[in-house]
Amino acid sequence: MAVQAGAITTLTRFVVYVTHGVRIKELSNLNRLEIKSENRNSLNVEELSLMLSTMKWIFILLGVVYFFVLSIVGSWALAGPISEVKSVSNEEVWIVWWFVASTSSLYLSFNVYQIFLDGIGEVKKAQMVLAVSNSIGFLGLVLFVWVDVTLLNVLMYQQAILFISLYGLYRESHTHMLEVWNLVSLKRFSAEATLAVWDSAWKGSFTIIIANGIKHFSGIYIANTFNGAITSNFLFVKRLFEIIDSLNLSTLNVFLPKVARAFSVGDAILKYEVTRNSLYLVYGTFIIAYVTMLLLTPTLVSTLGLNVSFDDVSLVIIFSFTHFILRWLASMMAIGHQSHVILDHKVVLIYAVVYIGTLLLYTGDITPYVFLYAMISGGISGSFFVIPAIYKKYKVKFFGFEKFLLISFFCLLAVINAIYYYSNA
Repeated sequence: MAVQAGAITTLTRFVVYVTHGVRIKELSNLNRLEIKSENRNSLNVEELSLMLSTMKWIFILLGVVYFFVLSIVGSWALAGPISEVKSVSNEEVWIVWWFVASTSSLYLSFNVYQIFLDGIGEVKKAQMVLAVSNSIGFLGLVLFVWVDVTLLNVLMYQQAILFISLYGLYRESHTHMLEVWNLVSLKRFSAEATLAVWDSAWKGSFTIIIANGIKHFSGIYIANTFNGAITSNFLFVKRLFEIIDSLNLSTLNVFLPKVARAFSVGDAILKYEVTRNSLYLVYGTFIIAYVTMLLLTPTLVSTLGLNVSFDDVSLVIIFSFTHFILRWLASMMAIGHQSHVILDHKVVLIYAVVYIGTLLLYTGDITPYVFLYAMISGGISGSFFVIPAIYKKYKVKFFGFEKFLLISFFCLLAVINAIYYYSNA
């Protein structure tokens, strides 16, 4: 749910701020707040406990809304397919559906624990808890292969695994700042914090909805317009780059709380260094993953006998430049969030307008390449808003900051693509 994603991103950032001395009443004016490092060195237990109490209320509300959306929209969408199930009774399927809907909604209500761990810099511990629970879930599914169970049993088991991870996050979060958790209560609530969260969350949610719509439009259009070979090849390459994007996003997410922490204590040098190091890893991860994809994918396609082709060199190269530019744009906007420079909702509108405009220019002559041209055009157009705002906030010049980052890695990508192109000519 887009609102959930927007709220989680915002609240993680706010926990970092409050942990380092920013007061709740200041959260709505962070873009105008002059933070002095000497004033931001101590934890205010009262403020952080109030923030966590408010977060519990926010996620309970989101959980209730999520449950009602699933109850209405999900039940309507599943009514037909469930009526056609013959292997088990419809009543049993509906029971499992309501179990999944209720447990998923309940799990959403407890996001506060992972946000707290991420916000205080314990990202690795939170990810370790999730990795352990996911491993338990995977081992259970493997064991089910030798046990006579139904698909419904498997679905219920997967939901139970959610609560294993929830319990782990709960226990891990309560090993830190116990004096804060002792004050957390549903009897406490901050309207100021809620309004500040909403001000950022709706923008993030709007961005996610528009961006995901554009992201999936190309695949839907191509699948309904071109023949099976063109469609399968395009979607296969698209999926490979989405995997690279997810790796980049995971890499960046580890560093974002550190960037927010540097901003919250007013340490300009630390903020610069953490941002630079995070971008080195993001771009480095992209290059390594891309080269790995180029080397391994042809062999995997051949060995596994996949009904797809990886022979369209030009398509792969254009995809690589497109996703690299968009990854830079998304990374800079995410980093801007940490200092409360929120441009996503404006940039995504510009991106969407330019994207649609580019497609209209090619009306009657649209090929899979045109969608990539539209993405690049939208990304470059959005950058004219991002560059002045983000780099000004960091008090650096674009070329001075990016000459050993974006520009150098882009040149490296160009060299790799040149080698790839001529080796397949």
